[in-house]
Amino acid sequence: MRLSVRYLRPYAVQEVEIFVHMLLALGFTLAYPFITRYIFDTALPSGRFSEMVGPFAILAGAFVVSLAAGLRRSYVSASVSLAVVRDLRNEMFERLQHLPTGWFARHRQGDVLGRMFSDVAQVELGISRTLIDGIFHVLSLAASSLVMLRLHLGLGLLVMMATPLLALVYRAMGAGARVRSLVVQEESGRLMGVAAENYQAQPVVKAFALHGRERDRFGRASQRLVHAQRRLTLFGGFFALSVSTVVTALRLAVLAIGVWLIFEERFTIGGLVAFTGVMGEVLNPVAALTGLGQQLQAATGALVRIDEVMGAAPERTRNSGAAALPRLARQLRIDSLSFSYTVGRPALRGVDATIAAGSRVAFIGPSGSGKSTLLRLLMGFHDPDGGTVTIDDHDVSRGSLSSLRGQIGVVFQDTFLFDSTIRENIALGWPEASDAEVEAVARAAGVDAFAAGLPLGYDEPVGEGGVRLSGGQRQRIAIARALLRDPSLLLLDEATSALDPRTERQIVTTLHSVGAGRTTIAVTHRLTSITNYDRIFVLVDGALVEEGTHDQLSAAGGAYARLWAEQRGPAPPGSPPQASLQQEAGQLG
Repeated sequence: MRLSVRYLRPYAVQEVEIFVHMLLALGFTLAYPFITRYIFDTALPSGRFSEMVGPFAILAGAFVVSLAAGLRRSYVSASVSLAVVRDLRNEMFERLQHLPTGWFARHRQGDVLGRMFSDVAQVELGISRTLIDGIFHVLSLAASSLVMLRLHLGLGLLVMMATPLLALVYRAMGAGARVRSLVVQEESGRLMGVAAENYQAQPVVKAFALHGRERDRFGRASQRLVHAQRRLTLFGGFFALSVSTVVTALRLAVLAIGVWLIFEERFTIGGLVAFTGVMGEVLNPVAALTGLGQQLQAATGALVRIDEVMGAAPERTRNSGAAALPRLARQLRIDSLSFSYTVGRPALRGVDATIAAGSRVAFIGPSGSGKSTLLRLLMGFHDPDGGTVTIDDHDVSRGSLSSLRGQIGVVFQDTFLFDSTIRENIALGWPEASDAEVEAVARAAGVDAFAAGLPLGYDEPVGEGGVRLSGGQRQRIAIARALLRDPSLLLLDEATSALDPRTERQIVTTLHSVGAGRTTIAVTHRLTSITNYDRIFVLVDGALVEEGTHDQLSAAGGAYARLWAEQRGPAPPGSPPQASLQQEAGQLG
């Protein structure tokens, strides 16, 4: 109900119109029983057809008004319902844009899409339309009950006393419907997750001939969904059967008592015909309301899943209205920085580093040493467990995320391109940039080297995820996109990992050129690309084990020297690199 009121509030005018049409649609319901009684008790016994003309004219007029009002109500109700679905999906999508990256790591893509589409549709059926139809049924029930009591007080009270049995059936079976509905929604999300994962994994599926495995996996997930749907359908059938049993028994009781009253000359045939007719107008709304209640129970399962998204805490809720961070001018300082993805397994342990503005530094180390985690903390993807990151003595965690990310340009290891053109993908770095500015950074990143050979040049579509381009071409576009932001802080997460040695040298030269005046922080395994950097920090198992220039670290014969030897030649005898590095990290820890 809270959700309904929240999303229906912008459509108050349409709701008032719907209410008016509901009242008009009840005209036929109110007129029919009294006119029926008049026809059977007065018009037919009179033997004059003229006595029938007036009542039939009234019924025809009431029917036309009711039909027109019902059609208009259905149209406006559908419009409001669709608008509510749109608003709810838009709000969910907006919320997803502000959730932390850790939330996405815990939720599968297909499951999230299932919440946004199938679950929202289920909630729309259970709340938006149910609420509107429910109001109409309540009005119809109230009006029909008054008419029924007016026709015969005793029979009317009997029917009204028996109708709570329908509510008892709903109360007894509603929880079961809710549980089974939640299972259906969860299985639907899992099935969509299997399909989405298979779509993304097509190269692996084809390369390793996994078609049979994937078919079986999808088939099992599909069968689980069918089983859950079958259980929900069967339970719904028992629900409907229970309601039908109560309604039929009540109809038979009223018919038997009514006939007895006629024999006793305490009721008329016309009155009984009218009463049994209007009794349907009482029982039908009650049965419909229990059915709507079942829909609400079913929608509750979907609503629980939606609330997990809508109620998820966005990034840094405590920083709402935080002051903007200054543009990096003096230094970026990392003090005792610690972070863990899971308790007891630190990804970073007390890292300290001072990076002068305009300098070029690199963080290197074995896989899993915490290099990419450090970049994620610098970008505000996570808050540290301990320690601080400051820009010119301003704590990053206390500043606004927009001011932090507004001065950062980043090139990720896994480059993602949107399904648009080369030009549009580069322009995402700064949507207000002119074509000349886009092409300038494209030339700086070497994009023009391959774009010139494409049929449409910079306007060539790249395909979904950039599938129509090579890994190196996608990486160049990503570099151009980062440069277009004119960042004060340039972050490179394995920016040259997808490039061949010749292209790597070109990109390294380019980055050196465009990096002038910018602070560049690189994370890389390719040590040849950072030999001329101002400072190199070596991480092992989340701890900083040494720092210095390439020459200093090479001469020191420590962790960096061993990593360099691994890439340039055989490792020193008797020094298993990984074991030695872990031992050093343990000593520092």
